[in-house]
Amino acid sequence: MKIAEAVKGDRTKLHRIGHALAKAHEDLGDVAGAMTWLSVAKAGWRGDYSASADHGRFVAATASADVMLAGGFADARPIFVVGMPRTGTTLVERILSSHSEVGSAGETTQFTLALRRATGLPGRGGVIDARLIGEATGADAAAIGRDYMRAIATTQGLTGRFVEKNPFNALLAPLILKALPEARVVMLRRHPADVVLSSYRQDFAEVGGMLDYTFDLEATARYVVRFGAMAKRFAETLPKDRYREVTYEGVVANLDGQVRGLLDFCGLGFEEACVHFEDNASPVATASAAQVRQPIYASSVGRWRKYRPVIDPALRVLVEGGVMDAAELA
Repeated sequence: MKIAEAVKGDRTKLHRIGHALAKAHEDLGDVAGAMTWLSVAKAGWRGDYSASADHGRFVAATASADVMLAGGFADARPIFVVGMPRTGTTLVERILSSHSEVGSAGETTQFTLALRRATGLPGRGGVIDARLIGEATGADAAAIGRDYMRAIATTQGLTGRFVEKNPFNALLAPLILKALPEARVVMLRRHPADVVLSSYRQDFAEVGGMLDYTFDLEATARYVVRFGAMAKRFAETLPKDRYREVTYEGVVANLDGQVRGLLDFCGLGFEEACVHFEDNASPVATASAAQVRQPIYASSVGRWRKYRPVIDPALRVLVEGGVMDAAELA
């Protein structure tokens, strides 16, 4: 911990050094040491996190599931891949964008920006807040859809079918389906304990935005619980021919079957290239860039078990929140 003392007061430097040392301890099989250094790395940023802001987002997003899905811009068929970060969104985006009829918009904030233009609400970049979600439910859906498609054509040069992968668009799924009635939304889910661990271990580049919950292990678990409640409501309410849940574990266990199901859901014919997504040469600018350059593997499934009992406080939050079975901790 002498290193931590040496850079005390420089939270950016401590963040980087702490993550690097956590990775080194993890490579040596020292799970406890890795988690200790992750805690040190993130300590300086914890005070920036607003749990109330996240709570407001989820309340507004869940309520938006009841919006009437009518009146949007029907002359477009984009595919939105959404879900919590570290759930396989990049993997599914690569699968879909490997299809000859599908382009890739990458990870943009254009839909959020279209909502801000429609509502006149100020905001920073792609940050989604409760007020934006609430006011957007009453905005001109067709104008939002048309504006979004125009922005994608201008910034990405895409006019045909394409896939847009922004995990936080999950909060906007009902608004997407309202604004773009021919759109498809694919929601990625993953075992909640693996989501908590993978999110906490990741050194995300963004600070002061939508990912601040990852500065604390138990806060990450509470975020996963809230996300799970929202996703459950979406699955119960949104039309199944336009909104589909896909699990990371399901894709890993049965790639061919899941690919065929995804393509059918999106109205696309089967192409072998989608199964061999690792051959897709287009650039990747997310934390999963290395993983999607190789064939699918199962080593990340159930990784949380290796981190017990260090992560047990977070696991108890998941159990108490109803998104994890207590029997798994026995």
